[in-house]
Amino acid sequence: MKPSYLFNSIFKSKINRFLPVSISLGMVLSISLSNFLMQFINFSPAQLFLLMTFFAVFLFMMIHWLLGKILPRISRYSLITKVLWILCCIVIGICLLFVIPINTTSPSFHTLKVVATGQHNPQAKGSEVWLYSIQTGNGLELNRANLSLSQGWEYRDSTLLSYKEQPAIIEYIGFINGDLTLTFGSHPWSGQVRILLDDNEKVVDLYSANTTSKTIVLPIVSSPLLNFTILMAAILTLSFIVFIASVWFITGAKQSTEQTRNFPQTKDLIKPETAFLILAIFFGLLFVFITPPFQVADETQHFSYAYAISIGKFDGYRSVIPHSINDLMTATNNLPFDTTARISFRKLSNFINVPINLTDLSPSFYQGVAKVNPVPYLPTVIGFEIEKLLNLNTLAFFFFGRIFQLCVWILISYLALRLLPEFKWVFLLFILSPMSLSIASSYSADAITNSISFLWFSLCLYCSSVKRNEISSKYKFLLILIAALLSLMKPPYCLLLGIFFMIPRQNFGSHQQYRRTAALLFSISFIIFLFSISYLKNDVSNTNSKVAVDFMSQVHYLLNNPLEFPNIIVRSLRLFWKFYLSSYIGRLGWLDTVLPKYIYFTYPFIILLVSLIDQKKQLFFAPWQKLISFLIAGAVFYAIFLSLYLTWTPVGYKTLEGMQGRYLIPIGPVLLPLSLNNIFPTSKSWKSILVVVYLFIVLSITIRTLILRYYIA
Repeated sequence: MKPSYLFNSIFKSKINRFLPVSISLGMVLSISLSNFLMQFINFSPAQLFLLMTFFAVFLFMMIHWLLGKILPRISRYSLITKVLWILCCIVIGICLLFVIPINTTSPSFHTLKVVATGQHNPQAKGSEVWLYSIQTGNGLELNRANLSLSQGWEYRDSTLLSYKEQPAIIEYIGFINGDLTLTFGSHPWSGQVRILLDDNEKVVDLYSANTTSKTIVLPIVSSPLLNFTILMAAILTLSFIVFIASVWFITGAKQSTEQTRNFPQTKDLIKPETAFLILAIFFGLLFVFITPPFQVADETQHFSYAYAISIGKFDGYRSVIPHSINDLMTATNNLPFDTTARISFRKLSNFINVPINLTDLSPSFYQGVAKVNPVPYLPTVIGFEIEKLLNLNTLAFFFFGRIFQLCVWILISYLALRLLPEFKWVFLLFILSPMSLSIASSYSADAITNSISFLWFSLCLYCSSVKRNEISSKYKFLLILIAALLSLMKPPYCLLLGIFFMIPRQNFGSHQQYRRTAALLFSISFIIFLFSISYLKNDVSNTNSKVAVDFMSQVHYLLNNPLEFPNIIVRSLRLFWKFYLSSYIGRLGWLDTVLPKYIYFTYPFIILLVSLIDQKKQLFFAPWQKLISFLIAGAVFYAIFLSLYLTWTPVGYKTLEGMQGRYLIPIGPVLLPLSLNNIFPTSKSWKSILVVVYLFIVLSITIRTLILRYYIA
């Protein structure tokens, strides 16, 4: 989009009658967006003012331009219809407020003083004050750059300490979001501290006979008027988004069909398939070798189960693995969940000289993954058989298996990308996210599950894009074959088969051909699905839980409380949405290796931006097709939550246990048809540069994070 085009759209068109609405909505959305960001970042007053000013100006321009594109689409409707439409959007926005985790409590301006008084308990040996942390209600540390320290305070290993020149004062003036939590050291040398929050004063004796810590919580009372303003801004923001989406959804396909306007096309500087191969091979191999052995979530159990299958053991939870592989597991078992633990290259290189002895075996245990049928492990099993013929050493044996799995994933994902008629660049963002590539470079069965899901989606979109009567017998066979493979994956993902109904019937040549293909596809898939669920053992359980997990008891609980499960989903989303988002984009290792926060913010934004412009305008979806896309994604989402609640959550729990964002990776591309539009200009050549450069930067930062996490103290 050229700046001149946007400027002319805003200031030189007939849509200037929308200016008051655009300015108002720009201010409202800037309040909501700034309040959202303050959940993650503590801004100073000056920073907050600049941020809100920037958002207000930018959002005003975008909203004004967007209204000029959207409102003419509903001009043919009556006034009553328009009013009812807007009221429905407001009602839906209010309902979404209870589902989407939006903070409606506003940050407020306060003055905080922490005074090391120099006084102490008669039993104390000194008057030291150790201040470990000052956290706000959103869990963020108060920005220490905004703290004013008097003489008598100093930093000691990132901890604030006062033991001389007392009384000594720490002062903070700025915004505070939620209650304040101050954590002090408490030991025989601790003295008294006076805490002043605005006009409220509290004196705390930190003395303790034993070394421990003391936590002080200071309640923050926000302005009711300000909270009401934030609440109204959140409702209007959600209502506006719902309004734009509904107009887009209802009128978009018709407008696209009626209008013959073609945006100018430009050739990409690099093909998405080529970019995928370069990035996937280069960074995939880096993931393979830099991630220490068994340092991907559940990789120990995935390896053990795959090896059990390779020696012909398909049932139970116990088997054997080569003793030297068990030693390799032991060498790295101190790394998970301990972010201070490191491993040296020298320690790993010792296993180069250790041959694999297939007769010297150790017991292995894999209950957490044994309820998955063996098919997703076939590439790993084939890799094991090749390795046995090559007579590799222990370390080579392990890494060869990872490489073989990566190659299979690259092959399937490449085929999916080749078949896809639209959205190739945004699809690249989905399949090359740090989380997706980390899984693909490990022994996890989710690598095959994800790639088969991608291939199924691409094949259905390809069949939707062909001209009438042009789905050949070859593609009908492929539809049945890939559907059968998808039925062998985890049960919730079988609902993705519903994407088949997005394919127009006329593309099959006749209604009879359509019904025949659908009947064959779903009957075969159903039979295979029944075989697949036979691997769901009766004693499926969360072996890590200290509370009993019982499948049938959980089913009875839900049947007796039919309205409880939607509340559980909403409650879990509101409490854990940050974890779900981070573990969808990239939370590596055993979910203990976190990427920089800006990646979690920018990645969804880049996906949204590219999805709106990454279109050739040659494929159009009717509202019924978009509705199917939305319903299938929602059904899979619901099924994943339900399966984890039944098999991994203790009976009657009010939140979900075991849910991770990486389970939602196959759902992302399914929502892409919703973004198809004729509002935004088609993508320019810079789109390919944006995606490739952004992915290269993100994956490079991810590799650096892994190196720092596992090898550098």
